[in-house]
Amino acid sequence: MEKQKMNYFTDFFEWKQKRNQNNVVQFPGKENRELSKQKDDLVALVVELEKRLTGPIWELQPFHDKELEMLANFGEGLTFSPLTSQRLIANLASTVFKLRQNLEDPF
Repeated sequence: MEKQKMNYFTDFFEWKQKRNQNNVVQFPGKENRELSKQKDDLVALVVELEKRLTGPIWELQPFHDKELEMLANFGEGLTFSPLTSQRLIANLASTVFKLRQNLEDPF
């Protein structure tokens, strides 16, 4: 009986150490479609924001919900030119400031 318990516990701990922790299996020659779609969407976002925010009327450019969601989720990994970064921060900050004023004083 003691010997069986020892084998059970040693088998359990050996199995636990061999477990694949990331649970994502990469098959050779296959790419995750959702991952490639996200990468394409992020590249399109960066190009679109660079184009819009380097234009002459950059202060009036609206942000769509999809763009804001992508900036919120992946913003720390995106790289913009210094001018685009400054203008993006200015636009987002002014939008947040206007929304905050509307919430505090609704009339």
